[in-house]
Amino acid sequence: MDYDLTLGVVIGIALSYLVYRLQHRHTLQIQKIEVFWRYRKAALDNRDLHNAMMDVNVTKDDPNKLQTLLDFYEEVGLHVSRDLIDLHLTDEILGDGIVAAYEAKHIQEGIKKIRDSESDDTYYEHFIDLGKQLSIKAQERKHKQ
Repeated sequence: MDYDLTLGVVIGIALSYLVYRLQHRHTLQIQKIEVFWRYRKAALDNRDLHNAMMDVNVTKDDPNKLQTLLDFYEEVGLHVSRDLIDLHLTDEILGDGIVAAYEAKHIQEGIKKIRDSESDDTYYEHFIDLGKQLSIKAQERKHKQ
């Protein structure tokens, strides 16, 4: 009789823990989506940032627009690296713009200038890491087609 009671308690605790873990994972996923949409709204509300996201070439002759774009993508990259924003959602909604910025020669040169002037090679490292990840994913998608 004690064995059945002990087994019942163990099963009850295990089921409670499973329910907790599933609820916790669901809550975290919702929070990641909410944080992402806050970033997306901020980008849409800032006309210069939105234009730069749509066409990275507008940042060629305007260092302020370039820095605004890089700062935005750096924050997104930081949050993705901390798993506070969902990578797949970021890729689906912002991926093309991030990859275009990551691959743009003038943006790479701009990052180098900033890093050299500040004597700090960590500037925009989260943007670069995110750009690499999304660029690889884009290449994999092209090869699947």
